[in-house]
Amino acid sequence: MKNYKSAGTRLALKKLLNPLFLAMFIFLCAYTVSVIFPIAWGFMTSFKERVDFASRGPLAWPDLSFWDLNKGIPQYENYDHPFGNYTKILFDAEIKTTSAWYKGFIHTERVVKRVTSNMGDYIWNTILYAGVASVLRATGPVICGYLCSRYKYKCSSIIYTYVVIVMITPIVGGTTATLNLTKQLGIFDSWFGLFIRSFGFGSMYFLVFYGFFESASGTYAEAAEIDGASQFRVMVTIYIPLAMTMVGTIVLLNFVAAWNDYNTALMFMPTHLTLAYAIFHFSNTGATENDSVPYRISAVMILAIPVLIVFILLKDKLMGNLSLGGLKE
Repeated sequence: MKNYKSAGTRLALKKLLNPLFLAMFIFLCAYTVSVIFPIAWGFMTSFKERVDFASRGPLAWPDLSFWDLNKGIPQYENYDHPFGNYTKILFDAEIKTTSAWYKGFIHTERVVKRVTSNMGDYIWNTILYAGVASVLRATGPVICGYLCSRYKYKCSSIIYTYVVIVMITPIVGGTTATLNLTKQLGIFDSWFGLFIRSFGFGSMYFLVFYGFFESASGTYAEAAEIDGASQFRVMVTIYIPLAMTMVGTIVLLNFVAAWNDYNTALMFMPTHLTLAYAIFHFSNTGATENDSVPYRISAVMILAIPVLIVFILLKDKLMGNLSLGGLKE
């Protein structure tokens, strides 16, 4: 027995000392540090006061002596407590925007809108955009993938071929054409127009759901139809719940992408801008007393912390079992 243990130990040690294994281990460690360090540094820096950051350097721990911790009521405009950067951004920050565009097919009309938004407006717009758009971007592919995989008609083949061609063909100028069309249809700078754009099926997720439902056993549908279930009920109550783990994963991925997206809202929703645009604005303004590096980092943390919380809370759901069980062959 001891010989077997010693042999196993030598084999494990030999594998550990393998040059390729060591190189991969070092690479993964470096990658992990490169991901964790900016988040930790940003969170630490967000509690610094402007003078503290300038005098003690970017890598020093926050010096709480700069903050007046004895005041009962926080005076965030004067940085009197460690959360001064956050409170100033959430309650004081405002961005003024002016947008102008033409709408209409035949009789064009120029529209001019001037909006003054605070951080609460940006947070609400981001939650609405990221939440609804992420669900719609998963709903379209799962429904269309199910219908095309379970019902083999000519239209199903046409849709499948269309999605493949769209994915492999570089479409240049598509955003410009879409932008012009939304203006002519009168749905530019509206939540309805943005949600219509999000509800599509021409993406990689369609192929994922297509392969998933095509490999699913038809015994579920046969048993439900014998009990009198309609085709719609079979889809909604049996097959789509089987794919809910993948649906949840896709919703989360799209939520993170939409949460960090400022380009789409900037082009299609110029008066309903998102939190990412506010961060973009803060990062491109001149450095003043109220716009120091810790102030900007605090704005970035407001954007990053919700995504981290979502991942922490849903990490077990994302690692759920994707297999179909329940059938005894």
